Amino acid sequence: MHWVELTRHYKQDIWHPANYFLRTQPGRTSGSLGQTTIDGLFGGFNITGREPDVVDTFSNFTKTDTCNMSSLELHRPFAPLCDTTDALMTAMSYGGRNGMDAPYAPRGCDMRWFSTAELCDIMSRFGRISVIGDSMSRNLVVAMHLLLRQDLYNGGKATWMSTKPGRDCTCRAPFEDGQCIFNTAFSSKALFQHDAKSMACPHDRSGMIECEFPSPFASVSATS
Repeated sequence: MHWVELTRHYKQDIWHPANYFLRTQPGRTSGSLGQTTIDGLFGGFNITGREPDVVDTFSNFTKTDTCNMSSLELHRPFAPLCDTTDALMTAMSYGGRNGMDAPYAPRGCDMRWFSTAELCDIMSRFGRISVIGDSMSRNLVVAMHLLLRQDLYNGGKATWMSTKPGRDCTCRAPFEDGQCIFNTAFSSKALFQHDAKSMACPHDRSGMIECEFPSPFASVSATS
């Protein structure tokens, strides 16, 4: 599916903000996060109506002592949610982090952070999604597979492939170590073929997301 077609579906039907971004899903609870903790984490942000979204969606992910974080370290829910697609895209484009290692926040209005179950539901509506670009695009697809595998440690790694002796391509390495480029999980097709049991989504309920980028060995000609 071309990006233009994906965007059309996003705006008109499948990913319409009225269906996904703009509402809190029923049945989601904040777990053990009490109001005091919420105030401590999100002081200065209005979370009225967003309390059910203040939940660590990584709580049941595979982790280690040295590879461990909360989804709330990446994004802090706040009110209001963006009420149109254009508002959402603008807010995300102009958003950022208020300091080193601070959570990302859209500007002016917020987005929804999806659980893995919600991602499976969204992905099931597409046969194939191709992300075409550079290393940043690859990292986007690897991050999606980390979420779909519910694994912070091996989620971004092509676990069926061997790595060079002494090279660790787990945890953050697939995003940060260029030597791990060929050991990253940037293909749903390959994951279902080689390590299907690691995927949280059933094969028949997950569209394929692939990263397509130029080979680093491709010849490039330039003219002045």
